[in-house]
Amino acid sequence: MAESESEAQRELVIVTLQFLQDTNYIESARRLEKESGFWFNSKYFEEIILAGEFDEAETYLSAFTKLEDNHYSTQTFFVIRQQKYLEALERQDRAKAVEILYKELGFLSTVNEELYKQHTLLLTLPDFRSNDYFSPYGDTQNARGRVLGQVQSLIKENPLLSDKLIFPAVLPSSRLRYLIDQSAAFQHQFCNCPNPNSVVKTIFTDHMCPKPAAHGEILDSSGCRQITLPNTAGSPTKVVGLLYMNSGVGILALGSDGIQRLWRWVPHEQNPDGKATTSVFPEYWQPETGFRMANDVSGVHLEGATPCIALSGKDSYVVSTVGGMASLFDMMTFKVLGTFMPPPPASTFLALHPQDNNLMAIGTEDSMIHIYNVRENRMVRSKLKGHAERITGLAFSSGLNLLVSSGADAQICFWSIDTWEKKKSVGIEMPAGIAANGDTRVQFDFRETLLLAVHETQLAIFDASEMKCIAQRITQSGPISSAVFACNGQLIYAAFRNGNIGVFDTYRLRLRCLISPFAYLPQGLSPLVVAANPEEHNQFAVGLSDGSFKVIEPAEGEAKWGTDAYNT
Repeated sequence: MAESESEAQRELVIVTLQFLQDTNYIESARRLEKESGFWFNSKYFEEIILAGEFDEAETYLSAFTKLEDNHYSTQTFFVIRQQKYLEALERQDRAKAVEILYKELGFLSTVNEELYKQHTLLLTLPDFRSNDYFSPYGDTQNARGRVLGQVQSLIKENPLLSDKLIFPAVLPSSRLRYLIDQSAAFQHQFCNCPNPNSVVKTIFTDHMCPKPAAHGEILDSSGCRQITLPNTAGSPTKVVGLLYMNSGVGILALGSDGIQRLWRWVPHEQNPDGKATTSVFPEYWQPETGFRMANDVSGVHLEGATPCIALSGKDSYVVSTVGGMASLFDMMTFKVLGTFMPPPPASTFLALHPQDNNLMAIGTEDSMIHIYNVRENRMVRSKLKGHAERITGLAFSSGLNLLVSSGADAQICFWSIDTWEKKKSVGIEMPAGIAANGDTRVQFDFRETLLLAVHETQLAIFDASEMKCIAQRITQSGPISSAVFACNGQLIYAAFRNGNIGVFDTYRLRLRCLISPFAYLPQGLSPLVVAANPEEHNQFAVGLSDGSFKVIEPAEGEAKWGTDAYNT
């Protein structure tokens, strides 16, 4: 049984290698060859030998055999290292030659002491070719050609490699695609309304023939309008926080490097009011002061830090932190107006009161909530205690006079703004077998009466006045990374870690439209955060793992995101 499983695994790796080769994912193919050890790519090995990439040649060879495995392996490593040594001598790089002699050819001192001494003596010669043994060396390219001939013979004779040198010649072209199609065709037998000419366009959802309307699923970029706002950092970062300006004229992106970047639309003949749109590109906006909205991240381990960002109702200032001090920035000048809440404990969520932007709730990693007055630079109340784990979400409702908090304990707490006393605590109902923990985010709709709770396993809608759950959807499409209400409160945009984006209706949490990653997402990236336009309910933005973000709207001629609901 174990042998058949191993062979099945080998065949799966081989068809994957064929796909990677055919689609030009060369580095991924090389990595899979080395990690699996099922196929030794002789052509690649020849190329790196002739190019003098001897370190890579040894790294690649080491994935299949080690120096001490047998005589053929020892000889192969020796020939490669010897050429590397000779080329260092030829370049007059004595320090490198000595390093190679002692570290890489040192094994000769125990297996062939005379040969080791001969190589050591080469260090004393102005030209190693004056040694009779190495006089036929010639030039570098000829020498590499001879080395290639030697290692080719040794590899073919090596019993550890001889059965890994030939890629299956009987493997049909695009075998992986064929297997996917074949699997979908098998599923198709069980459809309620089988389509005789069904075509599989995605493998992220089970194949079915609904009675996915064609507009219910967007499979490529023609199904929506979009623009890409690039990473302007000049260095690797991720979009970990994303907010539209309340005026609808710009988007603020918080990077994992602690820097906030602002993109603004300006009035244009195609966009007279200067509102956020995919019809024209916004400008990367910086004030004449030259300041950047950069949080102090000195001493912060950025990979483990929790990003926080909140924007005042009139877009006059923004407050944010990425694991360090919270900073208050002027949105016109980007100047730091003040800092507060030095860790520990680190801030894990920030929320501004919608009517009184001087009132802020700050959640921390020690499960506490601090109520802070920005203008007076002081705490209004010491701490609100109601959670057992770090705070992961905060939201105000001025109409209901409530502050709602959520934590990594999967609890949602309702607090009176008048007295700051806890009115009720409700647990998120978790799927069977899933522990009651993990980040939960909360957000009010524009009326501040419905509350959206987002956990990686589900979406849940609460009637905030009754403080009870009225709708819940356990996701079948993998973990949710982020979700938000549309500005009209009737739609929810949810980004999944596998790249799908779902557009749900609020009241029944039915899926109206599924946007495939093939429609908007570059290869190898993932969606981290999603934000909704505050004035146009069919537009949203999604922040990506390379520091860029997308603004997305329905395709030209489409008024909205789908109408038909189906399961995902």
